[in-house]
Amino acid sequence: MAKQTLIGEGCFTKAEKDICNANFVELYANTPAPVVVTDSSLTLTAATHGYAVIVQNAAGGCAFTLPAATGTGVTFEIITQVTNTSSTTVATSPTTDYFIGMAWVMSDNSQAVLAFLPASTSNLLTLDGSTTGGYLGHRLLIKDVAAARWEIQSFGKATGSEATPFSHV
Repeated sequence: MAKQTLIGEGCFTKAEKDICNANFVELYANTPAPVVVTDSSLTLTAATHGYAVIVQNAAGGCAFTLPAATGTGVTFEIITQVTNTSSTTVATSPTTDYFIGMAWVMSDNSQAVLAFLPASTSNLLTLDGSTTGGYLGHRLLIKDVAAARWEIQSFGKATGSEATPFSHV
């Protein structure tokens, strides 16, 4: 279907509403269904998990492994549906791929928002269900931005002596 652009002010006619509805349906027609993960590990692939919401539903945590970063722009979104009782990790593969970005956590002590940056060789993110995050509702946005580079944004709550979730293996 050819896209049509409507410009103007005021009320839409029925024909214009039909165009908007058709464009909306086409835009979201290929949105992948959420992927619910209950296993202890998952190797992410662009074809299966790219652009889908990945719901991490394993209280014991999940070890996610990213594919090689090549600059495709593929995005993975991971939402924690249960508070981790053990660590959830996201690792690059190969280990020569690194993270750029930031981890934001809400502190339970001072109600401050803390931010952590990955070191230049960080290739592992760990959410331990405590000091580095991993509580119910924790959200990760991970994007393949360049060869050997994953951009990651982590949003959640941490408790105790909050610490960076980034490290190198």
